[in-house]
Amino acid sequence: MQTTALFKIAQTLIGRIIMKDSAQVVIIGGGIIGCSTAYHLTKMGCTDVVLLEKN
Repeated sequence: MQTTALFKIAQTLIGRIIMKDSAQVVIIGGGIIGCSTAYHLTKMGCTDVVLLEKN
């Protein structure tokens, strides 16, 4: 198996372990507004924030 294929498999497994099925806040889009919103929410004490980005 090539290193790239192993990396993709590991990435998939890690994503499945880390990804939660619910969150207090879900932000769709990791552009400047989405990232800024996530940043400021965590600065205000919100710890259950998920930011979703395509790909």
